[in-house]
Amino acid sequence: FATYGSYFSYCLYPAAGACLFAGLRKKGSRYNTLAWTLLVVGWFMAVYYSNSYNGSKVRELFGYVAGESAPIKSVLSWLFWVALYAWVAPVVVKLADDSDPDRLIAVGAAILVAGIVADIIANVRARGDAALYEYCEKFDKAKLDSLQVSPAEIDEALNLVEPRFIEILKTAADNIRAFHEKQVRNSFIINDRPGIVMGQKVIPVDRAGLYVPGGTAAYPSTVLMDAIPAKIAGVKQVVMVTPPGKDGKVNPVILAAAKIAGVDKIFKVGGAQAVAALAYGTESVPRVDKIVGPGNIFVATAKKLLFGTVDIDMIAGPSEILVIADGKSNPAHVAADLLSQAEHDKLASAVLVTDSEALAKAVREELERQIPLLPRAEIARASIDRGGKIIVAENLMQGIEISNEIAPEHLELMVDDPFAYLDAV
Repeated sequence: FATYGSYFSYCLYPAAGACLFAGLRKKGSRYNTLAWTLLVVGWFMAVYYSNSYNGSKVRELFGYVAGESAPIKSVLSWLFWVALYAWVAPVVVKLADDSDPDRLIAVGAAILVAGIVADIIANVRARGDAALYEYCEKFDKAKLDSLQVSPAEIDEALNLVEPRFIEILKTAADNIRAFHEKQVRNSFIINDRPGIVMGQKVIPVDRAGLYVPGGTAAYPSTVLMDAIPAKIAGVKQVVMVTPPGKDGKVNPVILAAAKIAGVDKIFKVGGAQAVAALAYGTESVPRVDKIVGPGNIFVATAKKLLFGTVDIDMIAGPSEILVIADGKSNPAHVAADLLSQAEHDKLASAVLVTDSEALAKAVREELERQIPLLPRAEIARASIDRGGKIIVAENLMQGIEISNEIAPEHLELMVDDPFAYLDAV
């Protein structure tokens, strides 16, 4: 991928268009216009990008035939993609005959995202800071003079954040530090028999990259929970990337959290381009050994494609929460906890499992009351409507069995004696 990333991205667009075409066609004739449109768009994107900044590589393939004639190279490039699409589209449509249309659409969308991300990665690797500045202006609507956050900007942020909130961040940092200090792994040597020495040396990476979301929401907790364990482990340099606002500045609470957590360098860049910059390094952004932190589908896809070039923590999907609650639980508290994750992403999943039908109805009413009050009500509404569920089980043990099948990212036991059920999880 590192060498042929641009070719990879061009080949994905026809496949994505074909999957979306097949899925929509199977859904019924009313989607025919949209299906044909996406099929053509998939081909057009392949052709367009093959003739853009990375497309010179594609045209070079035909240099031996066309010599130095740019028009002939371009024509041959277009013909290449016509031939490729003529082969890819029927194959995908044929394979899709017995597939579920919704799954085809989901696969097509995932392939399309992978194509876009692969192109971004190839561009950042080839052009470095220049690509980052362009993407920042394109996606974040911010025109920057410098990618790195200056000490003056950090001092300004500390002055803008309320002192009470600074104290809260410091308390949270102390709690996080106390927890993760218990997780430190130590080196060891075994020499219990003459002439035999075995052991393991545990050492930190030199440089870690932290991705901190900053687009639709700001999460200072992410800064603390990612940076503090790295510092405890002894990482020499912690580098943070986060998207700026339209004014070219980073949210003050994010910068305040970074200062408290001991982040060494901060850069105003987000999205797949930030992950690529950390993986390969640019003129400004140093190359790191490992990238951690949550992000949207483009960030997650970039981490997936670059795993191997750089280490990552995980490929995280949309946020999930499942609450197991008995009939004594406060419905307002249950609803609030469900919304704490639902507001993260329209694709998030919030599930309540209870043995009380009365609680189930009360939580549903409470959700309807609380959602309009949220600053991110639109996202929470879409998340609850799309992925929200309330499941009534016969008893709490059956509820835990349901939870084990779902295996959520976040699980709460909102019952009288949670430790009595903990071993069943």
